Amino acid sequence: MKPIPASSAGLTAGLVFDNRYLLEEVIGYGGMGQVWSATHVTTRQNVAIKVLHENVLREEDARVRFVREARVMESLGDMSRHITRVLEYGVLSDGVPYLIMERLNGEGLDVLLKREKVLPLPRIVDIVGQLCKALAVTHAEGIIHRDIKPPNVFLCPDPSDPTKTFVKLLDFGVVKVLAEAGETTLQGQLIGTPNYMSPEQLTPKASIDHRADVFAVGAIIYRCATGRVAFGKGTPQEMIQRVLHEMPPPATSINPALPAEFDPFLGRCLAKRPEERFQSVRELADTLRLLVEDPAAAWVYMSPPADSTTTRPSAPPPAAPTRSPLPWVLLAVLILGGLLAVALRVR
Repeated sequence: MKPIPASSAGLTAGLVFDNRYLLEEVIGYGGMGQVWSATHVTTRQNVAIKVLHENVLREEDARVRFVREARVMESLGDMSRHITRVLEYGVLSDGVPYLIMERLNGEGLDVLLKREKVLPLPRIVDIVGQLCKALAVTHAEGIIHRDIKPPNVFLCPDPSDPTKTFVKLLDFGVVKVLAEAGETTLQGQLIGTPNYMSPEQLTPKASIDHRADVFAVGAIIYRCATGRVAFGKGTPQEMIQRVLHEMPPPATSINPALPAEFDPFLGRCLAKRPEERFQSVRELADTLRLLVEDPAAAWVYMSPPADSTTTRPSAPPPAAPTRSPLPWVLLAVLILGGLLAVALRVR
């Protein structure tokens, strides 16, 4: 092991980060920074270390968002087991900020989908239900994630049952805290991934609230159930235009095994106007579970709220009531009995 100064210069495997953590390998990399797997040299605790790229530090917005991510994850990780915990955060001697996070074993939902293409509905219900638990806590704290997508949904073995999946929500780097005044993001900068972004996120100066995350969860469900992204492939500009002006093909036209109610369900998730969507992630998750367990009973939840200007789809017409033949049989018996009685008296 080669100790290094408390700086980000020359991070490589086998070096000791901040004189405490043995770096092992890069497990995540992006335009903002990189994530290393590491082990504490004394306690042997396994962690993940996220470090910003030095060239990103010139952007004030990037530094502010990184610090905000640390504070948000530190707070939310104590509230929900489905949110990745931040153990500590700080700034190295050369000004580079870092996060020390719990290290997860498993894979991202994007990796699973590349391998399995389409997931069975019970699996989708389980994953989405856990994801929505994490988001419900997030939204209750007045925080919008704004970057819900398969790579940020991490699937781990359940500690209580390794045969089951335990979901962890990752990456709060572009969260919006509703209580904050103003937005630190540079005007015109795209925040998120177009295929999972709500129309209001793609509209300049539009108001954004927790229902943007509802839209993103709907896009994830569409991908899991059909094997396709909801708004197709192409350039970011092409995808943005589809998100703003088009609805995706009906899911049942791609996967006929899906129940008919799945299309109006996704229609509510992916509605262009926030007020026409499910109004909370809990409502979305509960409806999805009901849809799988009892599709007919879930129909009432498929149309927008009553105060929406969208016309509510009518429920399937009830089956015509079948009348029992028993009353007619009894009447016939009585009539025949009466005729026989009259005939006997005449004799």
